[in-house]
Amino acid sequence: MGEAHPGYNEPGLERLPLELLLLLVSRKGELVTRDEIARKLWGGDVYVDTNTAINAAVRKARQALRDNALRVTPKRVFGAAQC
Repeated sequence: MGEAHPGYNEPGLERLPLELLLLLVSRKGELVTRDEIARKLWGGDVYVDTNTAINAAVRKARQALRDNALRVTPKRVFGAAQC
């Protein structure tokens, strides 16, 4: 166990926002389509409203980052900002 770090709040990201961030970081600076995101997060058999679920994952990821590091082009593509 590590030491506690005063003032540090662990973001406690859920699985989907975390997987979304990992995907975007692995493709830093590239565009990632909603279809690619859906395949990565849910696999080939998708039985959910992916647009709503992706929007929720982006919102939660942004909240955890406390930043607007995710650029979003509605209904087309997502991209991770160049850092």
